[in-house]
Amino acid sequence: MRSTVAAALLAISSSITALYGQPAPSTDEQEKALADIKQYALNYAHGLPYYTCIRVTQQKGSAVITTREELTVAGNRETYKVLTTMNKVPLNVRVVDEDFGTISVGEFSAVLGRIFAPDTGAILHWARFSKLRGRPVLVFSFEVPQAHGARVVDDAEQDSVERREVVEGYQGLIYADAVSKAVLRVETHIADVLPEKFRGVDLTLDYQAVKIGEREFILPYRFDLEWPHKHVIIDSPGTRSPILREGPGLSITAEYQDYRIYSAQSAVAFGEADSQSDVHSAISFGEIVPPEKK
Repeated sequence: MRSTVAAALLAISSSITALYGQPAPSTDEQEKALADIKQYALNYAHGLPYYTCIRVTQQKGSAVITTREELTVAGNRETYKVLTTMNKVPLNVRVVDEDFGTISVGEFSAVLGRIFAPDTGAILHWARFSKLRGRPVLVFSFEVPQAHGARVVDDAEQDSVERREVVEGYQGLIYADAVSKAVLRVETHIADVLPEKFRGVDLTLDYQAVKIGEREFILPYRFDLEWPHKHVIIDSPGTRSPILREGPGLSITAEYQDYRIYSAQSAVAFGEADSQSDVHSAISFGEIVPPEKK
């Protein structure tokens, strides 16, 4: 029996070596790597600079909307200035999914803090070696329980201005640089959110090294948000009320580019707005407020 198990483990190890050019790390090596990644993740937000950049967002759903914005980030504040917008709206379709089309840049920090916070209770396991944008990475799987899950924004009733948030557990993969242990990608999947409207939600957050001034930082590079099912409203001529049909789903992609250092002399002004009033994130990994504190 032992020889059979040993042979099976050897076969698995050989397969991993063939795929990625090296054997799976030992348990001690996995734990050491995970500890380094955890330390990086929990300190990530503290080392970020104040900066401005351009964010280009493309939303595909009942319409195709491309937006180019100037983004300024200073601490926990982020401000957006729309530069250009291009809409391609099909005839007789009224867009109703616009509010689902963004992810706050603050979520790039919040998701790392949530997964690795000691009280979250996330379960992490070694997954594999891989490569990401040409760099060798270590991949770990994770699962976050609902008690410490992500807040997903819903627009409640179709004709209501009220918004509601549901809290859902999620799972996914973390890709960390094999040498520095810097997190370069977080993939999250929420399986059971709002089943009457969606067939799960997938969000991928990508990070990359960016030189600002004389220093290099790991900053947001791109996000991909997929809502596999979204309702759209079809305005039907000759009828009193619009027809609600199942749409093709909603896909939002954003890329961050042209980073520059932000200073008090910058032409971009903050006003009194903070990140929460300036942008409504479709999925939030920040602190969950208990019901009695709301």
